[in-house]
Amino acid sequence: MLLLALCYFFILFFTPEIHCEGTEDLSFVREFSNLHITESLKQAKDSILNLCGVYCIKNTITGAMYIGSSIRIGERLVDHVFNYSSNVYLQYAIAKYGLAAFTFLVVEFCTKDLLLEREQHWLNWLFTLPSHLRYNFSPTAGSPLGVVRSEETKAKIGIEAAPPLGASSPSGGSCGQKEIRRD
Repeated sequence: MLLLALCYFFILFFTPEIHCEGTEDLSFVREFSNLHITESLKQAKDSILNLCGVYCIKNTITGAMYIGSSIRIGERLVDHVFNYSSNVYLQYAIAKYGLAAFTFLVVEFCTKDLLLEREQHWLNWLFTLPSHLRYNFSPTAGSPLGVVRSEETKAKIGIEAAPPLGASSPSGGSCGQKEIRRD
């Protein structure tokens, strides 16, 4: 994963800006720009704080987009901007182009029970575009399915993952309700 992120970092910072047609076909119900200005960001957050729906973060220079969903869109906006709890491609792009180059679009509002279905609809659309126009790794809403991981990353995940309850431990015991000791 680190190697993938480093490769993307070099591509992002050392390739010319590209804008492709098709990205302007995304419809939206609300648009927030000037997110680099504290008051604009606060107004955006407050106006959609407790709303549920699908959103898009769009690079206005390259046209590249990230599509996601949240039951509290306003909080998710702030997470992307300040908490860096976001896709690494998107974070590199924000670092390269600055927050002023991005708009936050509410693609649609929906109920919680339809959220993943609607996000999937928009991800299906996004993944018809060339890969350089999307920041999303996974084509599947709410799932890491489709994310390509290196063998190194798979090995790290396997080593770091705790065994499931009831699985045999390396010492021959069971990993149930008992204390698990890791040396």
